[in-house]
Amino acid sequence: MFFMLSAKELVNKVKSYDPKADLKAIEAAYKYAENAHKGCVRHSGEPYMIHPTGAAAILADMKVDDKTIMAALLHDVVEDTTSKIDDIKKIFGKEVAFLVDSVTKLSDIYYGDRQTERNLGSLRKLLVKTCSDMRVLLVKLADRLHNMETLKHVPPKKKERIARETMDVYVPLAKLLGIWKVMIELEDLSFKYLAPSDYEYFYKKRLTAKEKRDVFFKKIISDFKHVAKSNGLIVEISLTMDNLYRMYRLRQEKGRFFDFVGESSFINIVVPEVWDCYKAIGMIHSLWLPRQSDFRDYISMPKVNNYKGLHTYVFGPEGKTITFHVKTREMEDSANYGIAAVWYKNRLKNDNDKTGYSWVLEIKNLQKMYGTDIDFVREVKGDLFGDRMLVFTKQGRVINLPEGANVADFAYSIDSNIGNRLGKVFINKRIRNPLKTLRTGDVVEIEMTKDVKGPDIIWLDRVKTGKAKGEIRKWLAKNGDAQERGTRLLSENLRTFLGKSFEKEYLYIKEVVFSKTKFDTVADLVSALGNGEVSVKNVLIQLYGESRILGKKLISGKNMVCLKIYSSDRPGLLNDITRLMAKKGLNILDTNISVDIKTRTAEQIFILEVSDFDQIYHLYIDLKQIEDITNVKVVRKCV
Repeated sequence: MFFMLSAKELVNKVKSYDPKADLKAIEAAYKYAENAHKGCVRHSGEPYMIHPTGAAAILADMKVDDKTIMAALLHDVVEDTTSKIDDIKKIFGKEVAFLVDSVTKLSDIYYGDRQTERNLGSLRKLLVKTCSDMRVLLVKLADRLHNMETLKHVPPKKKERIARETMDVYVPLAKLLGIWKVMIELEDLSFKYLAPSDYEYFYKKRLTAKEKRDVFFKKIISDFKHVAKSNGLIVEISLTMDNLYRMYRLRQEKGRFFDFVGESSFINIVVPEVWDCYKAIGMIHSLWLPRQSDFRDYISMPKVNNYKGLHTYVFGPEGKTITFHVKTREMEDSANYGIAAVWYKNRLKNDNDKTGYSWVLEIKNLQKMYGTDIDFVREVKGDLFGDRMLVFTKQGRVINLPEGANVADFAYSIDSNIGNRLGKVFINKRIRNPLKTLRTGDVVEIEMTKDVKGPDIIWLDRVKTGKAKGEIRKWLAKNGDAQERGTRLLSENLRTFLGKSFEKEYLYIKEVVFSKTKFDTVADLVSALGNGEVSVKNVLIQLYGESRILGKKLISGKNMVCLKIYSSDRPGLLNDITRLMAKKGLNILDTNISVDIKTRTAEQIFILEVSDFDQIYHLYIDLKQIEDITNVKVVRKCV
């Protein structure tokens, strides 16, 4: 049973941090929502009003402004009652009405029973509206968090769908806004319903390890407090436990036993000033030996979501690694509540700036570039929902990109003209391939060609960002012969993966195209390939099927694929290749290497265990980006 805040309690909660808030308007919004939802109940049988007040209370903890609180109270009245958005606008003003409308799902009437399309359309609407006012996303996250807290009363199938959507969509959105507290709660609640047995295991293990953990960290905290006090440094120090889902992920990544004493927590230190953060790190390192190259300075270089702080990892008692986070109070509040904390600080200064993050511009660009909801949402997820990195221009400008992005992504993120005239590339002053994958901290310099030569079609399979893909497709559609380009691409991939020529396969392809694809002729198919409308990977699967492309099936149910790599003979190349294969989770069954000493060239054969064609195709794409590899192909018979 959840406790429902009364109007007076909510008003007092807001008044405690924002005396200038329009408290009468909040009370009026409360009463309006209460009347609109009168007689409605939740799955639990409790009054429906428990939900909007719960969402408003979550936002009040973030110290948001009065209009955001009002929008939270009213966020379901248009969707679930007879109230209209014009009524909200007339009574509470256009600002509140905009927030309410932005989090209201698209109509069931418009989409009929096409639930997936409706969900995609609603998500697109939410993201686009967020670009105008980020409070939209704050209201939606509070709405989702309260729904997840009461999810146990929902039917099983719906419960799993909501938990999956939360993990896939709302956790990354909370991360983008830097709202750590909401993000970890959403993670753990989703984890609870998606993997209940794993959740229960980690919950119990963390609980049983509590006594040992408290004893272990007590002396460490005491030792640091003593040193800080003797050096005149005022500190707030606490032991913060990682959430259950993060523990689960760490165990999955490391593939070994998880240490519920040392690895489950970090020591959080809060100091008065920025300079004190560095003093505290010096004191930590004077007490315990730091792990080399594991110090993280997110003050000098904040994370993409504006997170700031210093992280260090040291060797503690019993050989356990101890993690310290050091922040100022402002950094700590921002880490917990992200943009909401920034706005609260601004309001105290009478600064109404609602500036958001750089990724807002990315969403705006993708909105213009992708017409369908499915394409738009796919590219937003690919660009923004994964891990991000910061790279630099020669002039020191910071470019924010998804991890795995390459130089072409970098170029197109700055300007389409730079991407279309991409010439020589220098990464950290060393000449590199234009499709070289970048890493955080890289400094990139691009020499543009005099003429606009444009991208090659193979770039589509190698770039990461939706912006780059859209610009490449736009250029391909306007330039060159799409049919010739598509024919060349299909021919190259037929040779690589099947050892066949396009000419000899033409009649077979013609028959399959007519009977099994949406295209009428081979010319239509290769033209679509040449314009980047379809991927060559999917075309090969449609034409030949995965089993025919991959060949021999193993007892494990996976496929055995023989890959031949042609390259120059340079030190470290074999290590680059095997590291890439390990990163992709590929099992190397056998290998054979031959080197021509006169020409300094090498042929390397790898027999691999692969799950599907997608795995070997993307390995091929990434291998081609490794320096000194000249060609890669699948061979039908392994030597």
